[in-house]
Amino acid sequence: MKKEKKKVGIIQALNILAANERRKIVFFTAFSFAVNLIYVIYNAYMGLKTDAAWFFTMCVYYLMLSCMRGYAVFAELRIKRDSGMSDTYNAEKRVMKTDGILIMLLVIALSGTVVLTVAENRVVTYDTITMITIAAFTFYKIIAAIVNAVKIRKHNSPIFTTIRNISLVDAVMSVLPMQTSMIGSFGGDDGLPTDYLRLMTIMTGTGICVVMLIIAVTMLFSGNGHE
Repeated sequence: MKKEKKKVGIIQALNILAANERRKIVFFTAFSFAVNLIYVIYNAYMGLKTDAAWFFTMCVYYLMLSCMRGYAVFAELRIKRDSGMSDTYNAEKRVMKTDGILIMLLVIALSGTVVLTVAENRVVTYDTITMITIAAFTFYKIIAAIVNAVKIRKHNSPIFTTIRNISLVDAVMSVLPMQTSMIGSFGGDDGLPTDYLRLMTIMTGTGICVVMLIIAVTMLFSGNGHE
């Protein structure tokens, strides 16, 4: 009997979630926040185990990403509870501005990753199955970010625009570690030339930094306006 009630309760909760697009977006953002925290712990552990600066840099990156997602989720819950409609829009813009600043700081963390890769010429290598899984997950994040961006466009909400931008930043940023790991994993027994690794890292890292800066500056300018 208890199992049946629990099953009915779960179904009702899922139906409520599916019927409300706003709740659905917040739920999946909270889920991504939890996943980012797992990555923080993993990279911190690997950094301590291998004493590799790469893992510590990625730990900082995922920690900042977690802060941005967590701030957006908790701000959405607080704004919905405390603010009137006229205050909500401006409160959401403040969230957008704050996360725009954090994305700018994230660019610094990414730059550190690029510098470490180029200077040390060290990459993390994985076996074929793990590497294919990482690549598949990276492409999934890119596709999911694009789909979410299309869905969120119909919501006139700065906080949802912020969530969309965080997902886009996460997706484009994940390309860099995937690329460097693929070069290290599939470079052959003799590896690839050092110059090739450096060139690819600099080109990809610079491109991602530019995209992230454009997103951050757009959020800052949009967040400064008041309704």
